[in-house]
Amino acid sequence: MNKKRWVLLLLIGGLVFGYIKLFYKKLDLTAVPKSADSIIALDVKRITNTILWNIITTPSQWKISSNKSKKSDEVEWKDIIDIPDFVLLFHIKEQPITTWYTLLKIKNEENFTKGLLQQHFVQQDSSLFLNLALGILLYKKEGKILVTNWATATKRDVAKVVDELFVQKEFIAKETLTKILNANSHVAMHFNANKFFGKDGIVSANFDKGRIEIKGTLTPNNQLDFKENNFTYSANSLLTIGFTQPTASVYGLINDTLKTNISKAMNLNIDSLLLQSNRYYQLDITSILPRIDSAIAYTYDDDFNKVEKVVVNNVEEPAFHFSIVGDSISTIFNNWQLDKKIEQTNNGNLFLPIPFVKSYCAKINDSLLTISSNNYIQRTANKNTKCLLFVHLLVAKAPTSLLKYLPDYLQKAIVNLESLDFVAHKEKASIEVKCVIRRKE
Repeated sequence: MNKKRWVLLLLIGGLVFGYIKLFYKKLDLTAVPKSADSIIALDVKRITNTILWNIITTPSQWKISSNKSKKSDEVEWKDIIDIPDFVLLFHIKEQPITTWYTLLKIKNEENFTKGLLQQHFVQQDSSLFLNLALGILLYKKEGKILVTNWATATKRDVAKVVDELFVQKEFIAKETLTKILNANSHVAMHFNANKFFGKDGIVSANFDKGRIEIKGTLTPNNQLDFKENNFTYSANSLLTIGFTQPTASVYGLINDTLKTNISKAMNLNIDSLLLQSNRYYQLDITSILPRIDSAIAYTYDDDFNKVEKVVVNNVEEPAFHFSIVGDSISTIFNNWQLDKKIEQTNNGNLFLPIPFVKSYCAKINDSLLTISSNNYIQRTANKNTKCLLFVHLLVAKAPTSLLKYLPDYLQKAIVNLESLDFVAHKEKASIEVKCVIRRKE
């Protein structure tokens, strides 16, 4: 065999190896029990390939090395478990909504024992391991570990999943997992039909170095109806939210406890606002503006004489405008007057439920009611969308003084973001949802 053929064979072998290593994916059909009603699939190879491509094309934006050195006897998770092509997270029907599981294969038994000790897992019995600090519960059986969050998962919950996976060997249908594969996304979530949705649904998420896109098609039950509206708004505002009035069947899904909590937070009875005769609502927050606020305080001198002192505070207030459009505007306005939510002043009807910024309520006509802050200046609308609900957020415009109240990891994530857009609109009998998160250039 001449040299050219050897080179060709090596090239073909390299391409085959590269394809298997980077693109060929195998899905474990025995990793999800039959009773799972929701599944989240992480396409590990797709995620890894995207990150590698981003590193190659924009190396300056990535920190490749780390100052943290690994100790010679330190065991990492990659030494303990086999990373599958798809990490499958699943939720079991009728278990707490926050209880999720995943099944993983143990890579090395010796590393497994050593690694759990280093990670401060406490062995509860021959199969059960618990880490309170990490909030993780592990159940070991047949060379695999079932992983869940210990805070909400009871021993009975875990036992049910273990029995289904290892004793009954009843697994989710292959057709369901195939739907997840067909989504061709970095992350995909499949959920079964339930009291809210008449058909199974899939929501997928993809990302690149500039944005994250999440989308899905949901089919509500027949008794649930939704109406759309044409919204116009300014893309230069900090935050804009618009939504149509939920129909009686949809609004009825909100339980009384949640309604009470919302009413307390708003300092306003939500039932007095969300009337069925309303058509839509829209909130526009153009920005957060600084304001110097002065107040008189009193101290006493050495002779106990009262001394007046001016205290100056630098405060930040939202510049906002909230509008209600419908056929019962007079009813809403009159109810608020009777409940003493409105106080008549020389500058207008002061809206009392919002204490953090001076706001005024105005009945523009029989179909339009507005609440505006004293510092609001309307921006020219340059966007429009026909939908049930939309959210436009200019993350980059949020003042840093507000971000400090968030956890450090959220601050670091948000500081790199430019904007977030979410929209939900009707498509025949279904609802299409789409969320796009953009990163700063």
